[in-house]
Amino acid sequence: MSEYIKSEYRDLAKSDSLQNKRSSMLQIGYTEKQLEMLPPTAIIGISCGNPLEFCNLKPGKKLLDLGCGVGTDVILAGLEVMPFGKVIGLDFLPEMIDRAQSCAADCKQLKEGVAEFLNLDVSEGKYPFEDNYFDYVISNCCICLVDQERVFPEVFRILKPGGAFIFSEVASKEKRPLPQKLFRCIQEAIDRGIKPSNDGSLGSRIMRIYVTLVNNNAIEPIDTLQKLRNAGFENPNIIQERVQPLDDGSMPKMIHDTLPKVELEQYMTRLKGFLSQSNVNDFMSFVTVMALKS
Repeated sequence: MSEYIKSEYRDLAKSDSLQNKRSSMLQIGYTEKQLEMLPPTAIIGISCGNPLEFCNLKPGKKLLDLGCGVGTDVILAGLEVMPFGKVIGLDFLPEMIDRAQSCAADCKQLKEGVAEFLNLDVSEGKYPFEDNYFDYVISNCCICLVDQERVFPEVFRILKPGGAFIFSEVASKEKRPLPQKLFRCIQEAIDRGIKPSNDGSLGSRIMRIYVTLVNNNAIEPIDTLQKLRNAGFENPNIIQERVQPLDDGSMPKMIHDTLPKVELEQYMTRLKGFLSQSNVNDFMSFVTVMALKS
């Protein structure tokens, strides 16, 4: 994971303004019913999809969330599997674990002890759980950042026979590279540490997708499905694909701690020119993948 993305993630963990983004969550695939069950602090709207939509959760089931963020999916799953089930969220960033624990505490309906959060780097591919332990393993915007050949076999190990691995991700479109001028402009932001603000706007979200593409972090569906087969999964496939909703053309607000205002404005002018000529959906889509352990 690049230092740029780590820095962005830390900023997200600390952002008090990034909450109650209901419209963004609905666009991603969450339902009004789900949002009503969540505290506002867990409604941040930066997911790639809603993998829980494809989980048949019942009391007593066990679920693991790789890269749990603020705990949105852990809380929702916990409400479905309690009182006797277990949901565990893993995340590499201590600040994000702290925020997830706080969000879970804010959900008064969630039975104590059902949800647990562990500070653990998902990309290590070594998880402290017994073989055949979980009914479901899910992930949301995390698989693009890990070594799939290390993580997928470990997920297979800890899933029960009959269990499912379900994850939502940014997927690149085959043979649709970004225009060179746009690529270089996004790369400039990465190199100089110019980041989109945590205002929850569509403009900032789209900018983050472009960063994912330039960093070569978006999954390549054909390659990812083959790696799942190699790990032992049965018939992995894409079960949902959707586009990124577009805004009215407003630009992301870009921020930098030390860059002179005039330089930041000059960069914003260049960025606006390139983004106004591009549609992010020409280069990516959001996919949800399901792989079963027989």
